[in-house]
Parts: sequence; C-alpha cells; structure tokens
Amino acid sequence: MAVAFETIAESFRRLRAYILHDLSLIISAPTGGNYAAVLVVTSACEALGRLRFGTESGGGRFFGEYLLPVDWRSVANQLYDAVRNGLTHAYETKTILQIGPHPVELVISWKEKKHLSYEIDKAQLFLNVQVLVDDLRRAFDRYEEELRSQPALRDQYYSWMPRKTTVAITQATDQKAWKRLLFLAGESSHS
Repeated sequence: MAVAFETIAESFRRLRAYILHDLSLIISAPTGGNYAAVLVVTSACEALGRLRFGTESGGGRFFGEYLLPVDWRSVANQLYDAVRNGLTHAYETKTILQIGPHPVELVISWKEKKHLSYEIDKAQLFLNVQVLVDDLRRAFDRYEEELRSQPALRDQYYSWMPRKTTVAITQATDQKAWKRLLFLAGESSHS
C-alpha cells in the first residue's frame, strides 16, 4: 500500500516554505545576493534530488531535469557540480569549466545577463539568479504534482524524508566540554 500524499504533505510543504522564503528574502534586494541565492538553489536541488531519486548524489540530476532546458540536460551534472562546489567551497564565481583546451568561466548574474547565455570573446557562461529561482519555484510545483499522482514517488519521498539526525559525542573530553557549556548556557538563560 502506497503512502498517502497527506502523510508527506507537511514535510514537503515545510521544505518548500523554508527554501522559497529564504530565497524571497535574498532576491527582494535590488542588487547583490547572487552567491547566496544560488547556494540556496543548489542546496535545494541536493535535498530534492535525494528525495526524488533516492540517492545522495541526486542534486545534479534534479538540477538538470527540473531547472534546465532540455538542450542543457546532457551537461547538467558538470554544471551543477561547478556551481555548487565552486560557490560552496570558495564563495567565488570564478569557477572554470575546462572543456578540452577551452576554459569557460561561470558567472552568476543578478538580472542583467540572459540565463545560459555565452559571451564568446570572454568565454563566460551566465546563470541568471532570477531565472534559477523562478525555475526552482516551478520545480516545487511540478514535483508536488508528481507526488500527488505517483504512489511510487510518495513511497520514495517517505523513505528519504528528513528525520532528526543524531551526532554522537563519544569522547569523554568532548562530553565533559558539552556538559560544562550546556550548564553555563542554562545558567545564563535564568539570569
């Protein structure tokens, strides 16, 4: 028996609300926020990819199938990896795709540059933040419709749905440090 949509609805709606609310705050600014917005989009793809495809590495697949035009899907994993890891690890848009002997710089555009446009003379590929956010909104809507209509996807979501994670503190010195800090934090909250 498949999981009913109502069983996963609250989890799905909470995930969508958190992500889209944060993105709305970022993109409501007149300029800036390029990196932060794209980090939220790629983090959302990672979470949604895990839920949708049942793999830890589903982010690139979700990015390709839900956010990119069909023509770009064959390079979705490399593009996703360059954007996600370039920004996550360096907070820098000077990510380079090395395509044979030809380097291509990925540039995150706030609004000015057309999404997935390429300037040949500068070897720059542009990703437009506003388009990515709009595409993510549509991806949430599409995924919800799929969840409503496909029992196997609901089962997949349910089996990978976020649950509390436990980080075990096993070293005695770490446990002692935690107990001391929690005691002090508890005391200061009563002051």
